[in-house]
Amino acid sequence: TEEEENEEGRMVDAIRAGLYANMSHALLYARGGSRTKLAERDLKTASEYAKTALKLCDALMMTTTTTEEEENEDDTDAIRTLQARSVALVAGCYARAGSAVTAEGLYQSAIETLEGGSNNNNVNGNNVNVNGITLQSPTASDPLAALILRDTLCHYADLCSDWENRGRDAEKLRENADIVNDTVLPAVGWRGKSGMYAGLWFFNLGDLVR
Repeated sequence: TEEEENEEGRMVDAIRAGLYANMSHALLYARGGSRTKLAERDLKTASEYAKTALKLCDALMMTTTTTEEEENEDDTDAIRTLQARSVALVAGCYARAGSAVTAEGLYQSAIETLEGGSNNNNVNGNNVNVNGITLQSPTASDPLAALILRDTLCHYADLCSDWENRGRDAEKLRENADIVNDTVLPAVGWRGKSGMYAGLWFFNLGDLVR
């Protein structure tokens, strides 16, 4: 049916977005942290991959109706989480290119989405306070989303560390990243894991029990 074809098309686009995000992440961080020197060619390619992933996610979110969002909560959350990851990857590219102000705005946007801020329209989200950090579903219960939030906080902290008079901001961001790693992430199998693991599952943990 047409509905099934549309659903398959969305699934394919979600997988493509995840793959592009993974390739961008590998180029940006596989050889080290956000301060590792990156060849101009690799940075350009990483930026193209990240922007393609974000474009696919934006299109998926725009075609999700309110009814579908309520009926397919897990899928919508998974796409929103991937969208936030893509925004953070674009931010990482701008940071490497020396565009600190643009990178900061994008990091803040990704963090706000992952923490369940005002721009997150998750109709079924529940707020959970974890050591001073207020998280909304799915990040509070999804280790993949928590990995992305932890790494985004770390990369934003690196940006602030290289910025004059932003050392205190960097310290606070790293403190929050440690809270996510040590408290939000499950103790067994997740804490301290590379952020690359966040992209190795194409859908969401709920798929395991469907």
